[in-house]
Amino acid sequence: MTTRNDIRIRRTPLVRAARHAATGLVAFAAFAGVVVVGVQRSSAQLHQTPRPAGAHPTATAYGSGTLKVAVVLGASGTTGTDAMGPYEVFAISPHFTVYTVAATHGVAAVEGGPGIVPAYTFSEVESGQAPTPDVVVVPALEHPDAASEKPLRDFVRSNAERGARILSVCNGASVLAETGVLDGLPATAHWSRLGALQGQYPSVRWTAGRRYVDATTSRFNITSTAGITSGIPGALHVMADLAGADEALRVSKLVAAHGWAPESSTQIPAHKFGLGDLPALLNVVMPWGRPTAGIVLADGVNETDVAAAFEVYTVSQSARAVAVADDGWVTTRHGMVLAATATADAPPVDRRIVLPTRGPSTHAFDTALQRVATTSGTTAAASAAKMVEYPDPATGKPWTWSASRAPALVLATLLAAVAAVTVAVKAPRRLSRRRRA
Repeated sequence: MTTRNDIRIRRTPLVRAARHAATGLVAFAAFAGVVVVGVQRSSAQLHQTPRPAGAHPTATAYGSGTLKVAVVLGASGTTGTDAMGPYEVFAISPHFTVYTVAATHGVAAVEGGPGIVPAYTFSEVESGQAPTPDVVVVPALEHPDAASEKPLRDFVRSNAERGARILSVCNGASVLAETGVLDGLPATAHWSRLGALQGQYPSVRWTAGRRYVDATTSRFNITSTAGITSGIPGALHVMADLAGADEALRVSKLVAAHGWAPESSTQIPAHKFGLGDLPALLNVVMPWGRPTAGIVLADGVNETDVAAAFEVYTVSQSARAVAVADDGWVTTRHGMVLAATATADAPPVDRRIVLPTRGPSTHAFDTALQRVATTSGTTAAASAAKMVEYPDPATGKPWTWSASRAPALVLATLLAAVAAVTVAVKAPRRLSRRRRA
């Protein structure tokens, strides 16, 4: 005859197993919650809220060339290098006049960097109060299909239909795809997004492994580029078409074009995620304890120097980068107005980086990548170079688990979650036993 005690003994291993499984699941859920909070914190730190002192300087068009270039800025957040790189390329040439344009005159947010004050609004360009563009540069936006970006999409489409040369940079191609102007045409974008874009916009002939792709028809004249730094050679390619190869080659020697020439091959490596990207991922999910880098800006700084300093930190997540200037307002060498945090309001920083206000920006990304390699290791720098699609020149110490802050935080968080859940589960049982005793 089976007694109740026998049943209890038989069930004990199952009960214990179930209890351990439940403890593990709850601990994992707690750990996952910490990860979610970490990702949200990392995202929030990318969206800086500049606190300049007083009203911002008036932004205007730069240059006196006959060819007009409009660099559009989004309402949901713009990738800095996508806008600043081509802006500097065209601003250097006397053949072009370049300006920034957005839906409103307010400061346009830039992911991970200082905001940009647009020179004009879309309505001012459309009404003739501002120059009609011959070239429209479309950078990547945080939410290209958002309702808030409809004025930008309408502006891009109307100018494309009017015959303006369109240059999309990185995932700015998704803006064009959303408007329908890329239907049936070849295009490229950042390597990490091509698969998703193929599913979202199947009518576009997405192409991998190309620095830039031309799509010229009787209706549209479009050039799309690969990720981030590809906007610089893409802009030079457009310049060569409009102002001549000699002028584009001259300008290429003054910007971070990494040996570009009109006859250069457009073939580039077809990247994919790998173990080398683990440091950046860990930094995203565990941002606590990351150093803060104060990027000090002053009037006369080159646009690409600014873009590179913030972009490399953004993609590597190895430090939180904060734009700092005396009163918060900065006018770059070629007239772009930036909004930073005033020095008096800046948070404490672990390292202070002063960007130069003299000389060309030929080594902007080399310098920024070397900075990451020195502080966070060559693995982190190589991953950042891949994300911005720039050849990796960095040398420094290799990334190791023991030298990294993020893996230690992951392990500590996981152990703390298990310990906390175990205590929470066992405490009531122990209290119940004491009461029965």
